[in-house]
Amino acid sequence: PVLALGISSLQPFAGASEWSLRAHEALVGRRGLMAAVGRSVGLALMTAVICSVAAVVVGMLAERRRMRMAQGTSTVLSWPYLLPGSVLAMALILTLSRPVRFIVLDRLTITVLLAGTSWMLLVAYTMKHAAVALRPVRVALKGIGASLDEAARMSGARPLRAFHTGTAQALRPTLVASFTTVFLLSFSELTLSVLLVGPDTEVVGTVLFELHSYASPAESAALATWMTLVALVGFFGVFRGRTS
Repeated sequence: PVLALGISSLQPFAGASEWSLRAHEALVGRRGLMAAVGRSVGLALMTAVICSVAAVVVGMLAERRRMRMAQGTSTVLSWPYLLPGSVLAMALILTLSRPVRFIVLDRLTITVLLAGTSWMLLVAYTMKHAAVALRPVRVALKGIGASLDEAARMSGARPLRAFHTGTAQALRPTLVASFTTVFLLSFSELTLSVLLVGPDTEVVGTVLFELHSYASPAESAALATWMTLVALVGFFGVFRGRTS
């Protein structure tokens, strides 16, 4: 399939004998593409950061503190990942399509409307991929145990310093892998993006869908090829980091 994408991006139409880089050149000059790429990168980075931080917090409370609420939160965070993207998108549309009003001290009213904004996409990506970051972190914490932190505490380190020199260092490879995985999944997300995108919030997934459905299959193949290369670079980077 990857080879077929590359070949299709070099042909003006399927089965053509002429090969060229016209689709790639047209893709670079396409209006709005760079803005969509930048928006996708920003959303993917924020999603990866939120999911990674949440994974560490929930994982520590669930595995070290044995808090039932944290264990229940871990289970709840796994549910959106099991749902089809279309079902999750529809649930978010029904829930967040109306303005949400907050009244502060009976004087100040704050109205929040997420529908059609990048914030809606951020919420959707975070809900969908939180489990991808949480599960590996919990498994890693089970294997690490609390002995490293306890040794640091016995040496006089404060709790935060003990966590940084103990658990955090041992957890780093897992966090890097989880962060990269969530980033790549969010960057290339298609179903949620197509259903939740607004008029001024296009991302790479929606551009790919529009090119393939309405504009130029060759350009869509070119874009998909570059997205595949980005995913492969990220995968091999994580694999090399974990094996080195």
